Amino acid sequence: MPGQVEAVGARELGCVAVAGRTSVAGMNELIIRLSDAERAECADLADATGQSPEEFALDAVRARLRAERDRVGAEALRLARRHAPLLKRLGE
Repeated sequence: MPGQVEAVGARELGCVAVAGRTSVAGMNELIIRLSDAERAECADLADATGQSPEEFALDAVRARLRAERDRVGAEALRLARRHAPLLKRLGE
């Protein structure tokens, strides 16, 4: 299932595995090692928001990806505008 998240021995390993399907590579898995304090905080915040710790972690990753994509895009646009005359000359 796309976006499916699974815990892989989270208590024993202190980690969360994020698994999702892609059309090219099949199943991808990312293991994130957390300290005991981070794992406990993640579990507490997930509980407070009515999510599993895995759902909470996946939401956090997605939010960070969106924020970085927006930040990088804004910087690229700023540089393109700043250097527009040079880019125009190079394209001629």
